[in-house]
Amino acid sequence: MGVMIVAGLIIVIVTIFQRITSKTIFSSKAPYSMVEEMPKSFKLKDVMIEGGKIGVQFEDDKGESFIILYNVDDGKEIGRLTFSFSK
Repeated sequence: MGVMIVAGLIIVIVTIFQRITSKTIFSSKAPYSMVEEMPKSFKLKDVMIEGGKIGVQFEDDKGESFIILYNVDDGKEIGRLTFSFSK
């Protein structure tokens, strides 16, 4: 009975160690790559990362600002927010 308890404890410790270390090892290859063509009149203003989303904020030469939202997991665009400020 004592041998089974020790063997079970060793299995639990090894499993926990493997799960912890597998999440901290990063592969050298990126899971995806994205290229977005933007007009030269657009200026990158900010990049925000939160809640599994990446927001990239641009401003055009007219002063209008917009944010493109991407999903962190697959890199797909999930939305756009456009802002127009009155003068």
